[in-house]
Amino acid sequence: MYLKLINFYISSKYFIARVRSIVLGFKPENFKKHIYVMPHVLFENYRQMDIGSYVFINHHTVFSTPHGMKIGDYVMIGPYCLFATVHHEFDDYKSPMIFQKPRIRPIEIRKDVWIGAKVTVLGGVTIGRGAIVAAGAVVTKDVEPYSIVGGVPAKLIRYRFDKAKIRKASMINFKNLKHQKTDLWG
Repeated sequence: MYLKLINFYISSKYFIARVRSIVLGFKPENFKKHIYVMPHVLFENYRQMDIGSYVFINHHTVFSTPHGMKIGDYVMIGPYCLFATVHHEFDDYKSPMIFQKPRIRPIEIRKDVWIGAKVTVLGGVTIGRGAIVAAGAVVTKDVEPYSIVGGVPAKLIRYRFDKAKIRKASMINFKNLKHQKTDLWG
């Protein structure tokens, strides 16, 4: 009985996370796409946000992305992450930084990416397919497909697979993948 109650709580928590995804652009299709938005995720001044299917966004993540962001299918984003597409210029010594022209660049996260907890991703960055970004990293440059990066600023740690497996993995069409129900997300 107790185990059934726990399972009900877990499945309802993730069902509500899917309902929360509808708020993104007021799109009911987000529910069908299995987008999970956990509590306290902040979409601050976001526009042009394109989110794929089977995307999990963990709690306390902030999207400050008024100039575009694309998230591919099968992406996991850990808690307390920050995505920022606007940066302040600071080259004009005659003007306070707050009044200088902002630098605006979108962010793209490709398919099958895992972004760990407390990661910051700055504008203009593309995170390649199958990449892993280690917890606490600050991503200032593009991340290669199937690489694992970490640190401040993020640097290559290693690749997930050897070149032959990367070639095979990059050819897999996830559209043909039979979707499985996970124990974690209900």
